Amino acid sequence: MVAASLFVLVACGDEGDTEEVSATTGFPMTVENCGRDVTLTEPPNRVVLLGDSAIPLLAATDALDRVVARAGEFPAQLYDEATRAAVEAIPTFGAGEETDGSGTVQVSLEAVIDQRPDLVIGYEPEGSGITAEALETAGIPLLVIPAFCTDPAEVPPDPGFDDVYEAVKFYGRLFGSKNTDQTVDELRDRVAAVQQAVAATPPRTAATLFVYSDGTPPSAYGTASISHAQMQTAGLTNVFGDIDARNVEVSFEEVISRDPDVIILLYVGAPDDQERIKEELLAFPGARELTAVRNDDVAVLPFQLTDPPTPLSVDGLEIIATQLGGVS
Repeated sequence: MVAASLFVLVACGDEGDTEEVSATTGFPMTVENCGRDVTLTEPPNRVVLLGDSAIPLLAATDALDRVVARAGEFPAQLYDEATRAAVEAIPTFGAGEETDGSGTVQVSLEAVIDQRPDLVIGYEPEGSGITAEALETAGIPLLVIPAFCTDPAEVPPDPGFDDVYEAVKFYGRLFGSKNTDQTVDELRDRVAAVQQAVAATPPRTAATLFVYSDGTPPSAYGTASISHAQMQTAGLTNVFGDIDARNVEVSFEEVISRDPDVIILLYVGAPDDQERIKEELLAFPGARELTAVRNDDVAVLPFQLTDPPTPLSVDGLEIIATQLGGVS
């Protein structure tokens, strides 16, 4: 759960005792993040984003104006006009290509330090030299989105919509947002509305898959992904619910043997990639005989509408419930 990975403490008194932070408590703030303590001495005002995962959390807490630079692709089609404008106004940085085509940020540690941030939010891109330790040496704290902790033991197990709510609350405290409670209530109401709408629909099975253009076997999402919670909430039973991992490579023969009633395909890319993604699924031998394919119950969703747990996960839930869950 996010509550376990972003548990906020504040130093009090001369002895440095700690107590749980309330909505009105100030700084310094110490956060347990991916198995380490991160201390913020004051509210961040120069934030650098690595990747786009924190954008929906900062948008929900009116904190995008604290971001001075960002690296990575921005799926503008997933956001409203005001959020698109706010993000597109943030300068991008990085030498050469910003991503490697899979969404992985390609920037150097020096490029991050040059932005003079008082906080970096995102993850530790493999091979970049950007690590929590390296940034800490430069006096810069890093908050890793919990789903992207490099140590699998530190990734929150069994994420769900409570993690979305807790993440919004945390960033609301961090940036002093005045509307966090209202935002969380609205998200809860939307999830509850889906649960109510699917209550009377017939039970069906589902699989969430990530397919690759090079013919590599697909990845299936298990219980350690919020995609699992999305399927459950939308009235669908995950056929890979026996996998206690975020996602694992599976043979297509295994997909065929489990034969889900519906399939959710995740992808990273532009909206016009959706047909290509579906064709990549159909390229597997036997794919056209799957129940989901024969009934045209295949939905293609941007990866950001599932993982990690953010308000976009609620958007993804509503799309899944409408396209595959029988909700009109």
